[in-house]
Amino acid sequence: MWDSLPEYMLAEIFAYLDVFDRSAVCNVCRSWKNAAKHPDVWNWITLTREHFESSKYGADVACIIFNNMKYCKALTLDLSVSEGLHVTEVASRFCKNLKHLKMMSMSPLRRFGTKFELFPRTFFTLFEKNFNLESIDLDNVALCYSTNHPLPIGPRHAKTLRKLRLINSMVTFSPSSLMYLVNLTELTMSPNFLHYSLIKHLSKHSLKRLNLVDRSNVLGHSETLSEFKWEEIASQKDFRVGYFIMKKMSFLAPSRKFLVSPGMPLCSVVYNNNSWLPYTALLKLLGPFSSTLEELVDFSLSKDGGWTDSGDELLMSLVKSFPHLRTLSLRVPISTGTLLLMVTLRENLINLPVREDMNACQR
Repeated sequence: MWDSLPEYMLAEIFAYLDVFDRSAVCNVCRSWKNAAKHPDVWNWITLTREHFESSKYGADVACIIFNNMKYCKALTLDLSVSEGLHVTEVASRFCKNLKHLKMMSMSPLRRFGTKFELFPRTFFTLFEKNFNLESIDLDNVALCYSTNHPLPIGPRHAKTLRKLRLINSMVTFSPSSLMYLVNLTELTMSPNFLHYSLIKHLSKHSLKRLNLVDRSNVLGHSETLSEFKWEEIASQKDFRVGYFIMKKMSFLAPSRKFLVSPGMPLCSVVYNNNSWLPYTALLKLLGPFSSTLEELVDFSLSKDGGWTDSGDELLMSLVKSFPHLRTLSLRVPISTGTLLLMVTLRENLINLPVREDMNACQR
């Protein structure tokens, strides 16, 4: 069967393989080698530390991957600084058609002496050659520690860039430097980098979604927006805020750690590592967002075991308090009767993920 498949069909199949497997098929036969050279096979490339640590990784495999980087449109790098330095340098030479770029874990740079100066140059070259980027995701990528460097994301990217995610990255740059990204529809950053003028400016143009990712290792300055400022930003049609908490919070002062303001157009709250937070307190904190909240997800581990009537009462209270909820997943068990009643009461509640350890439907 494989012998009879045309090369274009083989290419479609090979496109789903890992980069190692795509490299391996080149050594099977001539037809597979020709199919593996098709540009569509290399539309996306993902390289992680596991790839470099694998015994499969060698000079021949690296050569095949790097030679096909010119076809790459979606590049994901989750590498150490030394590995990232090498791959970014290669990508800056060959990648010219990137639409999506995701880089993670390349920090800090100071430990690598002279490489500290080289990494920003190769990184900037990669951005300069790819001015048609539609999404950029930089997670824990410390580009440099000098304010003299220009931003790698320049005005040339403003025309096509739609999604930008900056978490613990570009910490030495002012968020106001992103004012020219007037076609941005989704922006993800740390609450520490909230900048009133930037958010207000972008929301007046195309920004529809602001995601705030609160992590304990995020660096940067802090600007707390008042209720009045949030109300002014929220006046823009369809603008919404998502809040993602990925750190432990103090039991004594949850309201201080939950960086939300009543004027914020909050539509999503997702958090973990907060098993201490009573849902009654959560309900009180989120009360001002009854007209906007659409998603509430708790990834925390369960502190208490077993099914209780109070858990069902709490879920029903949440559903009644937030009529626009579409997704709800908490760490309390849920009974079959409550589940049916919730769905009947709110037809728009279409996503109800139930964890296996929370399932009380057999009761």
